[in-house]
Amino acid sequence: MKNILCPFDFSDHSKRALDWSLKLNEKLNAKLTILYILNNPVYYDAGNPMYGIQIYAEDMLSKIRDKDKKELDKVMDKMNKKYPNMNIISIFKEQNDVGEGVIEAAKKTKADIIVMGSHGRKGIRRFLLGSIAEDVLKHSECPVVIIK
Repeated sequence: MKNILCPFDFSDHSKRALDWSLKLNEKLNAKLTILYILNNPVYYDAGNPMYGIQIYAEDMLSKIRDKDKKELDKVMDKMNKKYPNMNIISIFKEQNDVGEGVIEAAKKTKADIIVMGSHGRKGIRRFLLGSIAEDVLKHSECPVVIIK
């Protein structure tokens, strides 16, 4: 195993998946790729320039993008200090379909395994929102480990 992909969104579930990925990587000495996908469905699916919504959405997205990039940089700095000999990189990607983004990143990085958190949606929320982890599990060409 040479490449581990860990989708990360700052949630407790993804932090646990990242911890698990780091422990796995200590044993394998692989390349660990931390993937963050910025998702803003208002920007991509709504936004009518005639009503100025697109401009507002772009401004809001820019602020979210800047904040999330800074947070991801902090996470990377912390990991690089704690694991100086580990090959860890990050990818910051903008895409509306997060599951598809994870699958694309897995192919691009030639991931041998994907380690990701599960948000544990239940009932109507799962029916309406679906499960990114389930989508990745169904469409991935490599093994997927889901951490709760």
